[in-house]
Amino acid sequence: MDTIHDIVLFAAANRDLPPGQFERQVALIKTVMTYDPGTYSWHSRLRADVVAEHAGHVITTMFEAARLYGTTVTASVEPAEPAEPPPTAGHDAAPTATEPLR
Repeated sequence: MDTIHDIVLFAAANRDLPPGQFERQVALIKTVMTYDPGTYSWHSRLRADVVAEHAGHVITTMFEAARLYGTTVTASVEPAEPAEPPPTAGHDAAPTATEPLR
């Protein structure tokens, strides 16, 4: 049986940017990941069942931030987390495929 893996992304903001560029860096990455202003970083897990086009968009955005703003980006592959059970009637929908790390 094959092991299923998730992609775990981490990005550290380039804090040496002028204020306007720093805010553009944050705005760009916030479109695909959750920002933690206390650590000036972003964390996300692309679950194994995520659509390839979405994963490609997230990763492309991250490396575009690295190119434009010098954001430090790392990606690693880790064993997949168990899938969330499907929601039952009357409960909130399941989380999206891109979730912040816990």
